[in-house]
Amino acid sequence: MIQPSPGINVIEGLRHARTIVPKRAEPFRRGFEAFTRQATGMHPIKSTAKSVLEGLGAHWLGRSLYKHCALILMYHGLTPAKTSPDWGQVPADKFEAQMHYLNSHYNVVTLARLLEMMASRRVEPYTATVTFDEGYGSTNKVAYPILKKLGIPATVYLTTGFITPQHDPVRYIWSDYISVLLTSSGESKLDLRPWGSEEFDISDATRLYRARRRISIHLKALRTEDKDGVLKALEDRYADRIDHAQFTDYHPMTWEEVGTLQREGLVGFGAHTRTHPILSRLDDRHLEDEMLGSRDDIRSRLGTAVDDFAFPSGRRVDISPAALALARREFKSAATTVSRLNRLGQDPHFLYRIGIGNDLQLPRFKVLISGMYSFDK
Repeated sequence: MIQPSPGINVIEGLRHARTIVPKRAEPFRRGFEAFTRQATGMHPIKSTAKSVLEGLGAHWLGRSLYKHCALILMYHGLTPAKTSPDWGQVPADKFEAQMHYLNSHYNVVTLARLLEMMASRRVEPYTATVTFDEGYGSTNKVAYPILKKLGIPATVYLTTGFITPQHDPVRYIWSDYISVLLTSSGESKLDLRPWGSEEFDISDATRLYRARRRISIHLKALRTEDKDGVLKALEDRYADRIDHAQFTDYHPMTWEEVGTLQREGLVGFGAHTRTHPILSRLDDRHLEDEMLGSRDDIRSRLGTAVDDFAFPSGRRVDISPAALALARREFKSAATTVSRLNRLGQDPHFLYRIGIGNDLQLPRFKVLISGMYSFDK
């Protein structure tokens, strides 16, 4: 249910401009976007500029300017802990506060309904949908009780090689596996110079996660077989030191849990490949195996059509023309990780999603999803 809420005086008149005189407001909107690109894109004032906008309650201006744009939120994992060095693991209390705000101020719909609106070019004001990538166990154990309490539908894009049958050994997304291996190493330094990278300080959790991010970026640029070779070298060195109970935030759902969520009806499922590769690094045969194989895995497990896909990593550079063409041919929609709102006419096979990480306090979350930063790239 959407509840109106007053903006602050300095922007009160401006936030109504789009509805009262939309043609006159259009130049203001374009000028505002140019200002946002300049003010929030400059370092070191970038963070300060954003803090000022957030402190002013300027999300109401963004909401007014972009109210007919479609908002797709992207989450990965959740954690019951209050903090995490991993950007993709959002604390449960933050997630719950975000969902309460979303439920009160947006028209939250299923992905299918949002796509229908976009196809008709009539997106209802403040329309949003919620998505999760991978299929972490926390999606079921932590997120779902909150979603169910509030009646918020969601779509989970499953990396099907990650999802396990009950009682099978635990599996990890390859980028998470880097964290698992490095944490388990018990070492303070990691030398990847023989693999064309660098030596990393992994002496504490913050430095280790920073190393994990840089290693992931390096591996994403490699051919799949070279990336797998580096991971295999790390696994050979450290795998026997892993205490899997220490890494439950990275554990997947089971297929039994996926089936239960499907039967309850609030959560739908899309495909997200089998092993989360960078699709632009694959040949045509492996591309089809990953994209269509994940769809077929879900279809065989759940006995339902799978119409939607999300590109792993999902940056423009990660999506090859062949991957995009395959998505157009085999799916009704495909989602990226490009952080923007979706305007009318947006390609349904190149949907933008705003990624939500663990660094967002509620004021910044409100501004981020309003669209204020959506066009600063």
